[in-house]
Amino acid sequence: MLLSPPFVLPPLASESTDQHLERVMTVGAPGSGSFPVSFEMNWHGGVHLTAPPDGKGRAPVRAIADATVAFVRKPTARSSDPKHPLNYRSGWTDDGCVVLKHETAIGADPQSGAPTTVVFFSVYLHLAAVSALKSGDLVYRKDALGAAGSIYGTVNQLHLEIVCDDANVKALTGRQSTHSAVTANGRADAIYGSIWFFCPFGTSFYQAAPQAGKPLPPVAFTNSAEAFLFKMTFVGGDAEFATFHVDGNPIGQPVVAPNYGYGLVRNATTRYPKSPSAGVELLRFGRVVGTDPLSPANAPNWAEVPLATGTGWVDLNAPGIHRFSDADFPSWDGNFRHGWVLVDAASSPDSRSKDPEIIRLLDLNQDSKLTPREAQQQLNDPAVQGALRHKICKFPTEWDASTIDTRFAWMKTELQPKPRPAEYQAFHDHAAALCFWQGAQPGIDGVHWHFHPREFVRHFQKCLWLSDNELAQCIPKKQLQLSGTAFSAVTIAKYATAHQHASQWSLAVNRSLRKYLIAETRARLAHWFAQVFAESGFLHWVTELGGANASYAPYYGRGLIQLTHSGGYKTYGDYRGFPATNPSTNPTFSAIGWDPDALIAASNTAFNADNCVDTASFFWSTHTTPNGQARSDAGTTQADAFGLSQYVNGFFPPQVVNGLDARLETFIYLKYVLLDDIRAAATERLTFVWRRNTKQEPVFLPNGAPDINPKTGKQRMKFFPTTWTIDVPLDPQRP
Repeated sequence: MLLSPPFVLPPLASESTDQHLERVMTVGAPGSGSFPVSFEMNWHGGVHLTAPPDGKGRAPVRAIADATVAFVRKPTARSSDPKHPLNYRSGWTDDGCVVLKHETAIGADPQSGAPTTVVFFSVYLHLAAVSALKSGDLVYRKDALGAAGSIYGTVNQLHLEIVCDDANVKALTGRQSTHSAVTANGRADAIYGSIWFFCPFGTSFYQAAPQAGKPLPPVAFTNSAEAFLFKMTFVGGDAEFATFHVDGNPIGQPVVAPNYGYGLVRNATTRYPKSPSAGVELLRFGRVVGTDPLSPANAPNWAEVPLATGTGWVDLNAPGIHRFSDADFPSWDGNFRHGWVLVDAASSPDSRSKDPEIIRLLDLNQDSKLTPREAQQQLNDPAVQGALRHKICKFPTEWDASTIDTRFAWMKTELQPKPRPAEYQAFHDHAAALCFWQGAQPGIDGVHWHFHPREFVRHFQKCLWLSDNELAQCIPKKQLQLSGTAFSAVTIAKYATAHQHASQWSLAVNRSLRKYLIAETRARLAHWFAQVFAESGFLHWVTELGGANASYAPYYGRGLIQLTHSGGYKTYGDYRGFPATNPSTNPTFSAIGWDPDALIAASNTAFNADNCVDTASFFWSTHTTPNGQARSDAGTTQADAFGLSQYVNGFFPPQVVNGLDARLETFIYLKYVLLDDIRAAATERLTFVWRRNTKQEPVFLPNGAPDINPKTGKQRMKFFPTTWTIDVPLDPQRP
C-alpha cells in the first residue's frame, strides 16, 4: 500500500517523519473537528484539517492513495442569504465533496500466496473547488482533487474521513476483537513496522549474551511475577529494543543494537551457519515465515533488552513467546491507553457516543457519570487525545439525511434549553445540506468503521507491500536511450505489459523486499527498483544474454541482479541451504552441488521467481560495506542514484557502468511514483558523465599513432567519458 497525506509538501531539513506528517495534517481543536467525539459526545467520523501554505497559496487537496471515484459533488455557490442552509452558526460552510474507493494489498498468505486485499474509502468534504472528476474515474495517489474550503466561516478547512466495512476492518487490522490476543503469534500475511514479543511469566534473563556451544551464563533475573512485552524497531541501520509491562507502560531505557539492520545477513550467517536464510527471518520478524527451515528449529534469538535496572539478555525464540508486528494493530502500542482498540457502537442509532471505552477515558472522577465539563477537560488532555486517536469506531455515518431525526432525537428531549422548532429545523436543514450518503451509494452500509485519518496514514505508511497496480506504475512508459552517439526516445512498456510483468513478479518481489528490510522506506524501494529494472530489462531477463558462450559458463548470470561464477553460486547455495544434487546424475554443476537451472533460472521463461528476486536482495544486502540499504539511506538525489549504480557495477569509472542511462532515468521517474514528489513538468533535466558512444572507440597515443596492445597486436579500444544533459520523461504509467 502506498499512502500519502491529503496535503503533500516537501519535509523541512530538521523534521522527523512524524513532525512532517503533523505539519501537513494539522488537526482541528479538541471538540471542534477532532476524532471521534465532540465536547457534546457527538460522534465525529473524521478530522478537520487546515490546508498548509505551499508557497503559492494553500496546498491543494490530494488523493491519499490510488482509487476509483465513488462520488463527486461540486460546491454550492456561496450565498449571502442568512437563511441559506450552508450559512449556519458563524458563517458559510462549503459542501464540495469527493469520495474515493481504494482497493489495494497489504500482504499475502504465506502458504498460498493469495494477496491480502483491502478496500477502504476516503471522504473529502467542505471543498471550495473540485477538480474535473466524475464517478468511475480512476485517480492516483497525489492527484489533485480540489481546494479546501470553509467550515462555519473558517477558511482553508478540509473534513477527511477514512472508513470501511466489517470484512475490511478485519483485513486491515487482522482482528475483529476489541483488544489484541496474546495467546498465539500474530498475523503472518501482513508484517510491517515494529516487531513485538509477548514474553510470559517465568521468562529468563541473563547477564551477558550466551555464546554458541557454551553453557548458559548465570541467571541475572527471572521474571516470576508478570509477563513482559518487547518491541523491536528498525531505525536506519540499527534496531532499538524497548521493554513494557503488559499494560503498555515502559520499563527502563531503550537499548540500541548498532547496524542490526545493515548487518542482517552477516549476523544471520554468523549466528545460524546451518540456515542463514531462515536466520535472517528470525532476526527480522522474530520468527520464520518463509519456506527455508531454521536449523535447529529451536535455535535461540538472543537480544539485549531493557530491564527496570540495567539490561538483560533474553531468547526471543524461546517456547511460550509469541510474536506480532504493527500489522496486528496491537492494543498495547506505546502506552496501553494509546493502543489500538475496536469500538463497536453500531447498535445505538444515537449521534452520541455511549461506549464505555471512551466514557472511561473522559470520566475524570470515574463515577460513571460523564459531565460536559469533564468531557471538555479530558478532550484537551494530550494523553486522552492520543488514546482516542487509536480507537477504531463503528457508528452511523453523519452524512445520511434519512437518519438525522433518529440520530438527533435526543436534542428535543435532553438538550437544555430545548431548541425551538425553528432552531431545530435550521439545524436539520444545515445537516441535510451537507449529507451525501444516499446519493453516493459507495457500496458499504451507512453504519461502518472509522479510523483517525492522520493515524491511518501514519500507520499504513509503514506498509510498503505493493499491489500489482502499484508495481506496474513503477515500470516507466518510455525513456531516452543512447544509441551510437545520440539519445533517442524508446518505449519501455505500455500499461498492459507493465501490469502483466507486475502480476508475475509482485508476490516474489514483495516477499523479498520485506524480508531484507528494503521495504522499510520508499527511498530504499526506489533505489532497489532502479537498479533491478536496469539489470533485468524491466523484469524481462533472468539469464545472461549469451551466457552459455561465456568463459565462466555454466555459471553465467541468473536472477534479477545476477549471480555469476561458481564462487558466487557456491556462496548463495550455502546461504539458502539448497539441497545437494547427485554429481553422477547432473555433473554440469558438480562444483557447487546444486542445480541453478532448476532453482534459479534455466531461461527467461523457465525460472523460479522467488529465488530470482532473492538473489538480487541477497546481493544488495551483502555486496560491499556499506551495503545497498545503507547507501539508499544516504539520500534521493541524482548523485545518490549514481552512487548506487556504481555500487551494483563494482565502482568502475562512470563510462564503464553499463546501463547508467537507464539506472538514473528510472530512479528519477520512480521518485514521482514512490516518494511524495509532485510532477511539476513532463520531464526532469539530468546532467551526468557517461560514455560518449555505445560502442568502444579506438585509443590513440598523444602523437596520433594507434595505441597497440602488445599481447594481441590490435589497437586498444575503450569507452570515452563525456557529459550528457537529457530531459528524462516522467509520463506516468497508466491504463
